[in-house]
Order: sequence, then C-alpha cells, then structure tokens
Amino acid sequence: MFGRLGQIPFLTLPLLLLFACGKPQPTGLSFEAEVQDLGTVLEGKVFPLSYPFQVGSEAIHLTQLQPGCGCLSLQLIWGGSPQSLPCSMPPGAQGEIRVEYSTAGIHGTKNTPVNIHGKGPGLPARLEVKSLVKPWFSADPTPVRLGRVAAEETHQVPVQVTGLEPFKFEKALALPPGFSWEGVPSAQTAAVQEITLTIPSGEPGPHESEFLRLQADNGLIFVLPLVFERVGAVWIRPSRLFPLGVLRPGIETQASLDCGTTEGTLEVLEATVLGIPDSEVDSVTLEGSDSWRIRFTLPSNLPPGPIQGELVLRLRHESQAASRELERRVRLVGLVQGVQEALEPKQ
Repeated sequence: MFGRLGQIPFLTLPLLLLFACGKPQPTGLSFEAEVQDLGTVLEGKVFPLSYPFQVGSEAIHLTQLQPGCGCLSLQLIWGGSPQSLPCSMPPGAQGEIRVEYSTAGIHGTKNTPVNIHGKGPGLPARLEVKSLVKPWFSADPTPVRLGRVAAEETHQVPVQVTGLEPFKFEKALALPPGFSWEGVPSAQTAAVQEITLTIPSGEPGPHESEFLRLQADNGLIFVLPLVFERVGAVWIRPSRLFPLGVLRPGIETQASLDCGTTEGTLEVLEATVLGIPDSEVDSVTLEGSDSWRIRFTLPSNLPPGPIQGELVLRLRHESQAASRELERRVRLVGLVQGVQEALEPKQ
C-alpha cells in the first residue's frame, strides 16, 4: 500500500507542470478576437474597427488582406504606422488590422469576412464583421431600372427620398461624367427631398450599372442603384465584342447576333467577316419585328490558338427625318483548341 502511495508524486508531476505553465503560447499569428458583432446599426454610417493581433514564437509573412465586400477598407498597422504588403513580421510583433466598415447602400443582415493570406503558423486567417443594418433613407423608385434608353437623348428621373428625421443633401459623391442632380444641395431641411437625376446622352453600349451617392448633413450617405442600357435608333447585340469561346478543331462554328431599329426601318446591305478567311455570312429578318439576325459560319480549318476577326455591317436606316447608310463593327474573339487538347477526356 505504502509503495503505491509513494508513486503518486511521480505520476502527478507532469500534470503539475502543465498547470504551472498555463495554456500553451501560440506559435504564429493570433487575434484577440476574430469576430466583431455591431448589432443593429443605421445605413449610411462608417464604423472604424480594430482587430489587435500578436505574433508568437515563429515569424510570419503576410501577403494579402482580402475584404469580402467593397464596404470594407483594410489597413495593416505595425509599430504604430501603416505597412504595405507583402510584410514579414518577427516573433513577438504586435499590431492590428484596421477596418473601416461603410453601411452605405446595405440593408438587412450583413456578415462580411476579411481573409488574411500569407505563410506561417495561424495563416491563412479569417476575421468577420457582423451587423443588422436598418435603412435611414427610403427612396421611390429604388433601384432605378430604366431598361433601354435612346443614346442620342438626355433623360431625367425624378426621385423622392424620405429620411427618419428632417435632413438636407449637401453634395453628390463621385458622380459619373455628364450626370447631374437637380435639388442637390437641398434648398431646405425636410423629411422628404424631391430631387431629379439627369442622365446625359452617350454612345450605345451594353448595360450600365451605377451606384449614385449623396452626402447628407447628418453625415449619412444615401445610395441609389441605377441600371440602364443606351441604345441608338439602330442597335446591335452584342454591340462591340462577340466572345466565341473555345472552338473545337475540324468543326465549323456557327453563331449569330441581332440588329434592329427603334424607329423607322432598317435594311442590311452587306455583312462580312474580316480577319478570319473563308467565313460565310448571311442575314434574315425576324418575323413580326423590325430586327435582323446576322448568321455567320467560321471554317473548320482554323489553326490552333487565339483568333480575332471583325464582323462588319453596312446598313441603311430610314426614318421620317432622313435616310442614311451606317457602318457597324463588332470584334470577334475566340480560342481554337489544339487537336490533342480536344481529344483529352475532361477530368
């Protein structure tokens, strides 16, 4: 009995050493807190946040701070000053990741990550900002979806903005060239502001998306999403670039695009493909519309590698104003597979 009791101190010695030393120290990057929950916040505010960290017994090398959303601005602070990346940090270093979180244009629950890339223990790492964003502003309409608009004309969009309390708009932030607001700055403080957006004329093209921002006198930012497509009296889809994708060797490639007019009549006088020899083109009218379908066939003997060409259309547009001949050009780009690549089975 005594012999067994005499062994107890030797059996418990490792446990006593473990309790005496406490928790094992981290070897690399570790944060005081990886998640910050802001709770319920108002739209339009900017929140400065800090994620303090330390480097344990092994050095680390940071290569990238990657925000999970455009609402975050990130900065590495070490030694009391901002650091550029990539950045190597020795054992014992202490610093912080500074985050600016803008709730402009955000509604509802928002859980946004910050991904930290690099080499060393504790990497990659992930931080998170959580919030429930309540709108301070409401607008009619929002978002503004105009669909197709005439490229040759300016367009005005009336917008009514309501706040939780009386406010004034002070200025527009980063307004696209040619755009303007009537009623900004606001003439007086009010719970409802009536403003008008002017969209300038421009070149026909693909869909455009803008997020228009207005600074209010309470420090909040109102964001209005805007989506539209400029089309001329004569339109082509796609209008500038036709991606052909990956083409298989030894097989003809057939594709098509459409063109038409929003007023008057349109006639396709000639359609040719330049830069890709032996291509064939024809055109047909689409039943029940003022549109045409341009169909083109690329030959089967294209060499492996990237290809580029141009579809050239010569058109006649007649309207009440005049009759005119137009030329439109659409770039064609693609990649022809090599024979061996085409034969290899997909994994």
